[in-house]
Amino acid sequence: NARQRLAFDELFLIQLSALKRKKAWKKTKLSHSFSINQEKVNNFINNLPFELTNAQKRANKEILTDLTKKQAMNRLLEGDVGSGKTVIAASAMYIAFLNGFQSTLMAPTEILANQHYETIKTLLEPFGVKIELLTGSKKLKIENCKLKILIGTHALFYDKVKLGNLGLVIVDEQHRFGVEQRAKLIKKGKAPHILTMTATPIPRTIALTLYGDLDLSVLDEMPPGRKKTKTWVVPIEKRKSAYNWIKKQIKEEKSQVFIVCPLIDESDKESMKGIKAASVEFERLKKVFPNLKLGLLHGRIKTKEKEKIINSFRNKKLDILVATPVVEVG
Repeated sequence: NARQRLAFDELFLIQLSALKRKKAWKKTKLSHSFSINQEKVNNFINNLPFELTNAQKRANKEILTDLTKKQAMNRLLEGDVGSGKTVIAASAMYIAFLNGFQSTLMAPTEILANQHYETIKTLLEPFGVKIELLTGSKKLKIENCKLKILIGTHALFYDKVKLGNLGLVIVDEQHRFGVEQRAKLIKKGKAPHILTMTATPIPRTIALTLYGDLDLSVLDEMPPGRKKTKTWVVPIEKRKSAYNWIKKQIKEEKSQVFIVCPLIDESDKESMKGIKAASVEFERLKKVFPNLKLGLLHGRIKTKEKEKIINSFRNKKLDILVATPVVEVG
């Protein structure tokens, strides 16, 4: 009973603080609200090289409705990798642009920031939107500049980044950023709208408890033509036959393989002894697959080298990419 009571207290206090945040947020009144030019929104959607899923249409409508309110949006967009969150973010950014406001999109890694930059540039540049990229390795002179969309990593937090007309903040994989970091970015605008995106599946009960201050939009369907994901757990004694299966897939199906390890180097900590490290696994797997081309990718590799490795994999010059979770998003 005592343990149950403590567990209840813990959850109750988390939920209470989320509701307090929601109440405080609701008091934030905007000095501006966006108007929606439906004709231009429809034009943007009709010019996409694909049709939106029903889930995307629903989420887009919820977000656009939020943007017209006198109160700042605070919404969580949840959907699996490949469910099409970026195009919904681009739609919201386009609305901000049409209303004369700037937007930022913050991603946890340079790889993902680059990917967002390329995608959003393709989607919005034809409509006259100026987009820039800011990461640790790509500096920009930004002082109240005329750009309308700024995509980047933690580099967006720098004090030198002055955005005088920030109306929309989008944070991808928000659990990787601290509350203070997000607050810092939000302070760059006058109570901007906030859209948070995550590919981490969050059960509704947990969403209500931990993220009770956020409105929730869920992309619960995949665009047509996506392959179904199958998952197997392979025990140690079947590891060899799994490697043979991988060789067969690469040889016969012309497939490529990611092998993802949680760490870059092996850890000295006792609790982490059994955790695989990419650098060690890479050397070991070269012996397992002597006739295949292997590459190694992790966060400590310099950006130019990272791009080179990714492009080699993309151009099928590598059969297997051994990596850390730096590749998991996007």
